[in-house]
Amino acid sequence: MSHSETGVAKFVASRASQTGPGAYALVAFVAGARGQKASVAFPWAPWAWEGAAAAGLDVAGAPALCVPFVTLGRGVGAALSGAPCPADEMAANGWGFGMAWRRFPRLPTRGCSSSDRGVGRACWFLFSGDVTRALARVRAAQPERLPDLGYGIGFAAALVGEDPTLPDERIAEGWYAGRSVRTNFV
Repeated sequence: MSHSETGVAKFVASRASQTGPGAYALVAFVAGARGQKASVAFPWAPWAWEGAAAAGLDVAGAPALCVPFVTLGRGVGAALSGAPCPADEMAANGWGFGMAWRRFPRLPTRGCSSSDRGVGRACWFLFSGDVTRALARVRAAQPERLPDLGYGIGFAAALVGEDPTLPDERIAEGWYAGRSVRTNFV
């Protein structure tokens, strides 16, 4: 088992009791990491392809909608195997996501703007899609990180149709940017 497969297995075990909107994406991610991506139907298929890429499995022939998630997954796999942050923006987002898994409940140090977006995205999943708890976790970060962390939370929540109230202007700035990017993926 590779480092990234081991990391995915540890993450899955730690989130076994997860419920809420993030649980569906997690189940799809796990199915992909176990080589069962073809069994996952839309709208959850992109997460299965992300899981497959994170585990280092073959992702040739990914549907066009899933290609960005494959790149995210490669970044997750890099983080779980201890590799440095990739230069590619989307892979760096995945790397931040993977680093958040590795360091949870602490926030990882800032790699770059894109990796912080991945950390925010991971916070949404790590708190089972509970935006209030995810936002509470990132508020402890340095103020300059908040827009990118909010972006990640907003992007993840937007993929499942959530739109909560956001009282913190710095986080909301990133949140709305993350929500607008959603149209590139879905």
